[in-house]
Amino acid sequence: MSQQKPFDPLPLIALLKTIRPVYGACGSRDVDVTTQQQKIDGAIAMLEAMPALAPVPAPVTDAARDVLAERARHVPVEGGPPEHGEKHEDGELEAAAGYYALACAYPHERDIGRGRVPSYWPWDKSWWKPTTKRGNLVKAGGLILAAIERIDRTGGTDAA
Repeated sequence: MSQQKPFDPLPLIALLKTIRPVYGACGSRDVDVTTQQQKIDGAIAMLEAMPALAPVPAPVTDAARDVLAERARHVPVEGGPPEHGEKHEDGELEAAAGYYALACAYPHERDIGRGRVPSYWPWDKSWWKPTTKRGNLVKAGGLILAAIERIDRTGGTDAA
């Protein structure tokens, strides 16, 4: 889901400033032009005084919440602070994420989702814990997030 754009009052202010001087030219005799121009001036002042509005955040989906929870779970359950991921410099986080995603992607790879440890699994076999298709994708997402956070913390590049 995407974020909604914040309200930008500038186009409306520009329109009101354009309308104001010519307002009386097309009005009727029954309209008090001065009063109407004062109302326009008041609207312009109110819009100019508005603080910048932040974008309205899009609702967080259950999937996003679960991936963030999985990433948060890595620290106390799997052991180590967030920086623990820095020791995985050779693409281990990325490879593990890929294997969890593959466990539910291809028919010939589904046997790794049934308990067979992938031949190039980067860690000890005891750390391979496939569950359901959704569970494996949540684990993959948490590992990907950990890998991105490691890159951001270490100032690394995103070159493959």
